[in-house]
Amino acid sequence: MALTKVDYAMLKDGATSVKAYGAIGNGVANDTSAIQATIDAVTVTGGVVLVPVGTYLINTVNMKSNVYMFCEPGVVFNKTPGTLSDDNNAFNFYGSTTATASNLASNVSIGALNVTVGSATGFNVDDWCLIRDNVYISGSAGRNQEIVQIKSIAGTTVNLYSNTIGAYTTAQSAQLVKILPVENATLDGGEIVVPIGTTNGGGISTKLCVNGAIKNVNVYNAQDNPSVAVYESYNFDVDGNSCFNGQNLTSGGYGYAFSIGGSSHHIRVTNNHQQSVRESSITNRARFVVFANNTGLYSYDNFVNTHGSGCENIVIANNTFSGANQGITVGFGTHTAGDKNVLVTGNVISDTYGGGISVTAPVGKEHTNIVISNNVITNPCISITTQCMAFSEVIGGACVNNYIDANNSANATHGILSSDCTNINIRNNSVLNLPSGFGITNQSSDNVVISENTVRNVVSFNYRVFSTTKNAYVSNNYSDDTLVQFQGYLVTAGSFVIGLQYKIVSIGTTDFTLIGATANTVGLYFVASGVGTGTGTADSVSESPNVFDNSFQIFNGVVSYDPPSLNDGDGATTTITVTGARLGDFVSRVSFSNNLQGVILNAWVSSTNTVSIRFQNETGGVIDLASGVLRVQVFDVFN
Repeated sequence: MALTKVDYAMLKDGATSVKAYGAIGNGVANDTSAIQATIDAVTVTGGVVLVPVGTYLINTVNMKSNVYMFCEPGVVFNKTPGTLSDDNNAFNFYGSTTATASNLASNVSIGALNVTVGSATGFNVDDWCLIRDNVYISGSAGRNQEIVQIKSIAGTTVNLYSNTIGAYTTAQSAQLVKILPVENATLDGGEIVVPIGTTNGGGISTKLCVNGAIKNVNVYNAQDNPSVAVYESYNFDVDGNSCFNGQNLTSGGYGYAFSIGGSSHHIRVTNNHQQSVRESSITNRARFVVFANNTGLYSYDNFVNTHGSGCENIVIANNTFSGANQGITVGFGTHTAGDKNVLVTGNVISDTYGGGISVTAPVGKEHTNIVISNNVITNPCISITTQCMAFSEVIGGACVNNYIDANNSANATHGILSSDCTNINIRNNSVLNLPSGFGITNQSSDNVVISENTVRNVVSFNYRVFSTTKNAYVSNNYSDDTLVQFQGYLVTAGSFVIGLQYKIVSIGTTDFTLIGATANTVGLYFVASGVGTGTGTADSVSESPNVFDNSFQIFNGVVSYDPPSLNDGDGATTTITVTGARLGDFVSRVSFSNNLQGVILNAWVSSTNTVSIRFQNETGGVIDLASGVLRVQVFDVFN
């Protein structure tokens, strides 16, 4: 985000220049000590550190509280090589814990405004603290903790300024720990260039930082650490930055762009750009994170991934990405913990080698309350055989109002594949152009609603519900291909249930005419009058799921017609050819181009490809209608 001339003037007025402390800015002299001395001086009273135009060679600069570092346009920080460590960054915003700590005397629930400790000695009003216990997502990553500030103290009761976002228990040795955070620190502007090579670190990292910001910074060549990492921090903004050319992007490598983790909470990552990096990540129990209005090109892995690491209350919204291995991923098949309350909405994802959006989890570590809505996915699955959108191992959620165009990719196996889910709504999505895949598939799930979706130009089944799915409702969907409109459970002769509807899949040695079918024809629907014998198979249509009011194709017919003169009480019937119409279909519309003068017009499918139209005169007089154009529209409705 560019600053105006007025903004520049305000920041420079009264600012302390790093050159006042000996910084050279010629790209040769190491300016780390001079820049650090400037920050250390300004942090005492708070203020602006000014970095004039120049190239500054630095190791690691440690930001301090109440410092706004403003870099004039044209400032470049060339980072020196380092060793493999989390501290190996151009800039660190690192606070620290203290020895002042006390175990909780009672459990703390979500939304609490106070905690009871064994002893409040050493704690003071306005202190920043961690509430934490010993629950980790994986190893020592993603501890159950949050940063709070003390409002008042009464005995052993510590009152807080804001409600807790987590729950903490004495059984997990939960404690209150005083911290000395980096507070109210901002880095604004400049370019950070990480040297090419092994273990040369990253751009900017935070730990135990509150009320800070990183903005308008360009980071190049991040290697073993991310371009921008926000860990163990609270109320932090990452805005208007760009990350380019991460190193070591191969599988298991690094080169991350923006990484939010370490139980950070209330973090906003907005208006940034990432290009030729591994991915951005929201990970290790991050909570209340907004990743929005960002752009991206060419990610080796995903554009952004929650990593299935116990993240909660995450919004990934209105981002525009192109050219990744995958688009947006919530979890993966072997992750450590399910994510909760995740909204992925309004994103535009194009030209991915694999899928566009993937929500997956291992059994026992399912996601909860996941909503994927209003996203646009175009040209996915360029070279990897997979689904355009996957939605699996989710308890409670929705996949709604998404637009998916597979662009005729032979690698796209499904437009939307949902599996092993409970209480899921798949509604009002559009799936287009899968030359060999399926439209919308649901399998092995419970309580699923598939409604108001549109599937066009999909060669395999448009809608599939099978493999132990129960309590599924398929209604008011549309498809343009009646031959592959719906696939239910495959049932073999001998197991048909009398009174239920089926669609013949294979004839084998079964005579379907003996059990309710009008012919032994693949694709024919029939209501079973017997269990059947032989090797024939059919899709179960009405057993489960419940299928009703789905319009799978629209057929039109038009013809010129001159009705005869009709006396009162008389009628005339004519027919019109409507190719594709069949018995049982709805005639949704019928019209005549002239004034009917009270004559009643009715239409119905009277035989295959034929619609009958009845003109009935009940006006009390003689009506002689002029010649006109007769039109009908038929919905191929599958119940």
